[in-house]
Amino acid sequence: MKSSTHPAPSAGARRPELLKLIHRRIDEIEPDAANPRRHSKKQIRQIAASIEAFGFIVPILIDRDGNIVSGHGRWLAGRDLGFTEADPKPR
Repeated sequence: MKSSTHPAPSAGARRPELLKLIHRRIDEIEPDAANPRRHSKKQIRQIAASIEAFGFIVPILIDRDGNIVSGHGRWLAGRDLGFTEADPKPR
């Protein structure tokens, strides 16, 4: 069986930045205006109920500029719940 290895980066090559879990205030991140998915008020209420019961299990994914890549519904629900952070712990 052949082992899969990746070639060593050449001298001066940039290594990709690893993903990091960081806490940001909800007011520091922005929804993407071009996001094609729209959540109904009912969906936001359902997401909010899940967050109240279980916490933020799946983090909101943002780019380096603080724009939401994934998690618009969780962001809206957290904001409606009065959260100041996307806190991973249940209330």
